[in-house]
Amino acid sequence: MSICGDFRRAFEVGPVFRAEDSYTHRHLCEFTGLDVEMEIKKYYFEVMVIVDRLFVTMFDSLNQHCKKYLDAVACQYPFEPLKCLRHNLRLAYEEGIQMLKRSCEGSLSTIIFY
Repeated sequence: MSICGDFRRAFEVGPVFRAEDSYTHRHLCEFTGLDVEMEIKKYYFEVMVIVDRLFVTMFDSLNQHCKKYLDAVACQYPFEPLKCLRHNLRLAYEEGIQMLKRSCEGSLSTIIFY
């Protein structure tokens, strides 16, 4: 709605509540959501540039400003340091299809690619 109102970008961080049937004791029904909207001026890959920068900034900030908390979590649940490529891989559709076909040799014979 903000985009229709001539805002170029709109960002919202806020609580999200989901009322879903769950069959687990550890179901996440409340969390903080990030809603991002932007106009696309010319090309769809403008969004890809923004998303690249968003993730790089998030991971760098977490590693820099939240090290104490990450270390505390790692004591109980070990994990590798948070990493993010500076620029995510971008492929033309045809390149992606060729890579998929090469890696799956024969198991894609029933799939039709357009």
